Amino acid sequence: MNEDLADLWKWFVEFKRKEAIISEYLLVYPRYFDKRSRDQQVKHRTMQAAWRDACKTAGYGGMYHLRDLRKKGLTEEFLSQGENDKGGHETQAMRNHYRLIKPPKRARTTIRFEREQKLSE
Repeated sequence: MNEDLADLWKWFVEFKRKEAIISEYLLVYPRYFDKRSRDQQVKHRTMQAAWRDACKTAGYGGMYHLRDLRKKGLTEEFLSQGENDKGGHETQAMRNHYRLIKPPKRARTTIRFEREQKLSE
């Protein structure tokens, strides 16, 4: 996490505190939404729709898109730290799905060393 992301994280936590929203999710709907929605997480498609509307209002039309960076982030974590469980996925298949690169499979070596050959003779 870099400094800008940490500042943004703190802003969301403070926003939730001011709005008296108690939820396990970081991104939640504000208080002016109905009571059922306040502790629900904000869905990706909701953020995409809001971004698309803001771009149209600003006169940019469909030039910019909101992208999901989970795959990029988990791939960078894997490259820098090796195998980890930062994505919270329970199965290896899902961990592999969220990585943009695949680690090489270990192949059986075909190199024979002289010492092994002498011992076997």
